[in-house]
Amino acid sequence: MGKIIVALILLSWGEWIMANTFLRQQHDIFLWVGSPNQFFLYSKRPVSVEQMGIYDHEDRNYKIKSVESGHDRLTINLQDKVDFTKNYYLKIADEKIWAYLSMEVIENHFAYNIKDLGARFKGHEVTLKFWSPPATLVKINIFKQDAHTKIFEKLLSRREKGIWYGKLTPQMVGVNSLDGLYYTLEVTSYQVTHTVLDPYALSLSAFSPDGNESVPKAAFIDLDKLKKNRPKKIAMGGACDFIGYEAHVRDFTIDRELEIPIQLKGTFPGFEKVVPSIAKLGVTHIQLMPVQNFYTVKEHLKDYQNADIPTGEINYNWGYDPQHYFALEGWYSTNPSDAYKRISEFLSLVDTIHKNKMGVIIDVVYNHIFEFARLEEGAPGCYLRRDQLGNVSFHTGAGPSVESRNIMVRKLIIESLMYFKNFLGVDGFRFDLMNFLDHQTMQEIRKHLGQDTILYGEAWNFTDLPPEIATTKNNLPAQSDLSVFNDSSRDAYTGRMHAQGYVQGVFGNAFQVRAGIIGAIQNNYFDDDQVARDSYMRFASSPSETINYLTIHDGFTLWDKLNLSAGGDASYRKRLVKNALGLLFTSQGKIILEGGTEMGRSKPLAANDPHPQRAHTSDLVSPENHIVYFHENTYMSPDFTNMINWTRAYDFVDVSDYLIGLIKLRRSLSALRYESAQSITQGLSFIYGNKMVARDKKVELAFFQDKKLETLKLQFINAPRSIRNKQVYLAGEIHSINDCPSPSKNPLENRFHFWVNDDGVGEIVFTRPDIEQFDLASWGDDQKLQFKIIQTPGQWDFPSESYTEFGHNLVALSGITSEGNAVIDLSVVDYGSDHSSNIPAAQIVYLLDNTLENNYASSIEPLDYKKILVIHNVSSEKYTFNLNQIEGTGNFDILVDDQKAGVVALHDSTVKLSDNLVTVLPHSTTVLGR
Repeated sequence: MGKIIVALILLSWGEWIMANTFLRQQHDIFLWVGSPNQFFLYSKRPVSVEQMGIYDHEDRNYKIKSVESGHDRLTINLQDKVDFTKNYYLKIADEKIWAYLSMEVIENHFAYNIKDLGARFKGHEVTLKFWSPPATLVKINIFKQDAHTKIFEKLLSRREKGIWYGKLTPQMVGVNSLDGLYYTLEVTSYQVTHTVLDPYALSLSAFSPDGNESVPKAAFIDLDKLKKNRPKKIAMGGACDFIGYEAHVRDFTIDRELEIPIQLKGTFPGFEKVVPSIAKLGVTHIQLMPVQNFYTVKEHLKDYQNADIPTGEINYNWGYDPQHYFALEGWYSTNPSDAYKRISEFLSLVDTIHKNKMGVIIDVVYNHIFEFARLEEGAPGCYLRRDQLGNVSFHTGAGPSVESRNIMVRKLIIESLMYFKNFLGVDGFRFDLMNFLDHQTMQEIRKHLGQDTILYGEAWNFTDLPPEIATTKNNLPAQSDLSVFNDSSRDAYTGRMHAQGYVQGVFGNAFQVRAGIIGAIQNNYFDDDQVARDSYMRFASSPSETINYLTIHDGFTLWDKLNLSAGGDASYRKRLVKNALGLLFTSQGKIILEGGTEMGRSKPLAANDPHPQRAHTSDLVSPENHIVYFHENTYMSPDFTNMINWTRAYDFVDVSDYLIGLIKLRRSLSALRYESAQSITQGLSFIYGNKMVARDKKVELAFFQDKKLETLKLQFINAPRSIRNKQVYLAGEIHSINDCPSPSKNPLENRFHFWVNDDGVGEIVFTRPDIEQFDLASWGDDQKLQFKIIQTPGQWDFPSESYTEFGHNLVALSGITSEGNAVIDLSVVDYGSDHSSNIPAAQIVYLLDNTLENNYASSIEPLDYKKILVIHNVSSEKYTFNLNQIEGTGNFDILVDDQKAGVVALHDSTVKLSDNLVTVLPHSTTVLGR
């Protein structure tokens, strides 16, 4: 064989490893087993073929038949096939490069389909099956129930498909029972031995990341000793009836003022005590933040973490640092040293939630593992996502990415989910960073869990997968029935991070807000040029694919966000909270709430916080207990910051009552949560301003001088603050040639004046003689009446909020009711004219047809309204809407105003209904039913 020097440049995989991926290992050369007689070598440096040799872990040499050079790799062809029970390495001079199994080899030779991995009881015996194709030796070590005293060890035997098998009996181990004992596995691969954790274990020993042992021990668990739960069929009126409530087990139970036994604080049994309080809100499901075992907390340490302990001693985490996908977190157990306790207590919690008529969602973190060694050392190269040079991707920013495309990784994920559903009784799953999971995995999850399991998650547009197979907002896998968090509506409604949103007065967000209101359904379903069309905002083919929310665990709480961005006193911020909740609960799609929103949850910065740079303040902030900095990423902050302060509930009764009313209303009106994009298209209509149209018209007018028009009443609404509580005048075609021969139609002596009240409403009535004297052609069209409000006769001191310099109002014949009334909306610049901006951005109004669907939970009494009118007013002024433009007859009931919400009509309301006008207060949501 001649001497060949080849330099390889990595191209194809590098294109999809995005620029900010950081890698634990930085290989410049790597070898993969591609088939029984082929190895693939990737290198960034020159390679001397002449010096190559392939050897197994016993140093036996394998003859190289040929070496082929490709555009990004060398293919090494062997004379004979290799035995996959051995490890292989490439030797180049004195350098040894181990060959890892490629995904193709794993799928073709090591895919194991039987659901019996892990340690499982059969009577008094235990069979153990551990999957590790690269392992050349596996030994089990067994420990007493103290998890420290080793009493037995045994070599496992290798079987097909990379399975290592052992059968254990009490007699063999020298004990009366194997139940509750602990074990570890010693795995040798690539000439290195590691103590590893069985990834299919059902429970673990108590663990501390700074303890003497680097890995917890697995427990022998006999599930037949436990009474399993089943998922509870929660009474739901369709998929979009879902209202989730996110909660962290410790946050909700650690408050020192919470009256539960101290030994239950921070635990599953402690959380059972607060379930009834959550149930009173009327939500359909509780979403528990991660309860699968995570790495970074000391499970025995449960003391309250105040702001005065040393930063290094804080023992807290949200749980997005996964260590194991079957075992529950011991920190949430009253006794983490009892391997059964965490299971039985979680079973009891799930049962309690079900008895309170709610479902259970758990937050799962399959996109990454926190500790590199946890999966890697048991089967090197088989679990983590790598590039061609063998570098592990850390693109999640939280730990090494798990390679969901690997068939055996997919098996681990699916069987973990099935265990939580079929034995522990969980009703659904929220996937953290689902954008790092591939389409096939999500489709297989749906197939195995069935249509009755709720599946949703984060699907942001960043990933380390090829974009076409990554589960992202704009690329959801077919037939997976997934819902995703709609960050677009979150940012539009209340602002991204501590920026202002629509609720705080960014009227320009109205376009994006409307996209959230329609459930983000795609443009082909809802075609309206006043609704944002960007595909990131309009991604859903069905409203059930959308989860609208205001805040969630990562980011500021709603109360803190408004404190930072809106200012004002507590009563003002409460008003904005209600306005935001009103906007959320009248939006199509599913809904989720951050736990504690109803009691003004706040996350003040603690003096000992490990990440104080993630806390913010502003000139608008009102102090909370003398603190003006609030935290947006509290995953390691002390209880002082993270806990639910239950005493705040007393100060926020009005907010929680309002939320309860909104939930009842939403569940009682199918129009607020249509199940299909077609229903949204057919049943939801935005109304842009008060249209100049008379829906109740009985008599057609041919011209203004038509004798059928006996009087003409112009009613002005939404006048700007500058002319309220004042007398104003009209210039324009209402003045006859005799009164004002000048074409300006703005005489010094002006008899057409009226008073504008504090609500911004005023009116003027023209008699038949007045109408006959209108000089209709003087400003243009003789079929339309044109005029403009001024404050001083003969001068053009018009309110600039309502008119451009040369603009005016216009009334067409079609805008006059049978009673001779016409409404002019002064919140719209140049209302009625060709110059008119037909979107009052500070208000969003829409009409819903409540007859299209009949989807109600069996426990819900539907409201018998046919039409629902929703008005969101985020301005600092009252807003009046003309009801004449809505087709049909009958009176409207007020169901929601700025103070109250519910299913009973409000007779004592701050909303004013009179003369076919509805006036709503500033910063409020109004819902009317007819």
